[in-house]
This record gives sequence, structure tokens and C-alpha cells, in this order.
Amino acid sequence: MPVSNILVVSHGGFLNPVLRELTGNGRAWSKFGDTGFTCLRLSREGHTVGVLGVQGQPHLA
Repeated sequence: MPVSNILVVSHGGFLNPVLRELTGNGRAWSKFGDTGFTCLRLSREGHTVGVLGVQGQPHLA
């Protein structure tokens, strides 16, 4: 059974280079605050990554 959801809990200093590598954008940088999250959509067929949102905090609203 293929995995459909993965949760990674990490520091923004680690996530920034991971996002740059996944998206192929070597100059991208995101400010990650406390308890924020980023959503990605990974395509196995097209080998692409779509960034759906960065630094989401709807739980604090």
C-alpha cells in the first residue's frame, strides 16, 4: 500500500535546504516560525513537487 501522507517535524534551518532541493529552486528561502507548517504535493509519476502553502498557522487563528 503506497504512503499518502507523511509528517516531518523539524527546525526551519533544516527544512529550508530540503525545500530548495525538492523544488529545484536554489535561492528559495522561507521564514519558519513556531508551530507553523508547510504543505507539499509530491508526484511520483511526474517527479515534481508542488508547494501548497508555507508557514501555515490556522490553529492559532
